[in-house]
Amino acid sequence: MARTNTSVGMGITVTLMGVMLLATFILAIVFYGKKQRAEEDYRRTVAENNAFIDVGERAQFADLLAEAQRNGDSLVAYLNRISQDSLRHLTGSSQVTSVDLQLIDERLTDSGANSLVGLLDKRESRIVSLQDELAKAEAARRRAETDRDREVSRIGEIENERSTTIAALNDEIGRYKSENDRYRAQVGDTIEANNGRVEQIRSEAAQTEAGLRDQLADLNERLLIQQDELKRLKAQNASDTLRPTDEYALVDSLVVATDAPQRQVYIDIGRDSRVVLGMTFEVYSNAAAIQPDDSGNYPRGKATVEVIRIEDNSSVCRIIRENRGNPIVVGDVLANALFDPNKTYTFVVFGNFDAQRNGVATPQERNEILGLIRQWGGEIAEDMTGNVDFLVLGQRPVLPPAPPPDAPLVVIQEYLRKQRDAQEYDRLFNIAQQTSIPVLNENRLYTLIGR
Repeated sequence: MARTNTSVGMGITVTLMGVMLLATFILAIVFYGKKQRAEEDYRRTVAENNAFIDVGERAQFADLLAEAQRNGDSLVAYLNRISQDSLRHLTGSSQVTSVDLQLIDERLTDSGANSLVGLLDKRESRIVSLQDELAKAEAARRRAETDRDREVSRIGEIENERSTTIAALNDEIGRYKSENDRYRAQVGDTIEANNGRVEQIRSEAAQTEAGLRDQLADLNERLLIQQDELKRLKAQNASDTLRPTDEYALVDSLVVATDAPQRQVYIDIGRDSRVVLGMTFEVYSNAAAIQPDDSGNYPRGKATVEVIRIEDNSSVCRIIRENRGNPIVVGDVLANALFDPNKTYTFVVFGNFDAQRNGVATPQERNEILGLIRQWGGEIAEDMTGNVDFLVLGQRPVLPPAPPPDAPLVVIQEYLRKQRDAQEYDRLFNIAQQTSIPVLNENRLYTLIGR
């Protein structure tokens, strides 16, 4: 009985253990299946997670994950929200496509920037540069306004001065016009009076001419009588008549010394006798040799000399021709048919001169030229008349550019004075050309008067 109970107990125990083992096996199969599914789910989850973030990259996003957890968001949701906020700040819209991003990337490439921050920095630098340029332009504008105000003020002053000048000129023109009208009235009266005087003179001249003609006829008759008487007397006293010496045959100078090696001679006339450089003389042994032949021609001298240096009362001449075997000796006489120390020459002098030889010609130095001419014995005429022998012209007065209408009155008057001087210079020169009066410059004048 006891063995039977034990056997039954063992059987039950074995049965229970079998059932438990079977249950355990079944549970093991079930758990293994779940484990396989769990591992497959895990692998799939890891693969899906790796598609979003690699294991090696997770450490880089630890701070972002902690920030997302503090905000109650997942990392992806947090990053998505940051991305949308960034895109909205950068582009103005959170709905940006890859095409939009590509366009933004192309703009970055075209601008030469590596990033949007670089582009912004570049834009900021450009804005600062533009602001500097704007500040400079503003400063330039203010300077231009200042210059404009100053120029407007200057133009106003010029306008006022021009108005004053025009008023002064109008007054002067009015005065000239009044004087011109008065002059015309005086000229008209003078012409009328002169016309009457001319008629009177013509009448008197006709009467005088008739009387003179009667006197002339009487004088001609008496002249014929005197000529016949003169011929008769000359025929009677032909042997006793003395022939006067021709004035061109008179001796002009004497040789006072000779210098044969230098071929020079010294004569006894100089600057006081109006000897000039370059003048030539014929040399004769005595005055008797200066006699014309039957044809009125004078013989050639035994030598010819030329004046090369002039003193007050003497001159040095070089020998330019000499007859062989008949040298010049002390006491020989000199003659020049055109030389006349008693003639007084008349000069007209005008222009700018450099009498002080300092390279600057001025109208004031004309007085020194006048003094030299008077000291030499010449006379001065104020205008070209029939008795003028020489016109002495200095440098032509320089005429500056015409001043503008708004120039000061003094400048305009000075310009008009110089214009009149230039016109007078040309007028004198034209008269000399038309009348064949010799024109001398300053150097030729010095040569003429021996300076």
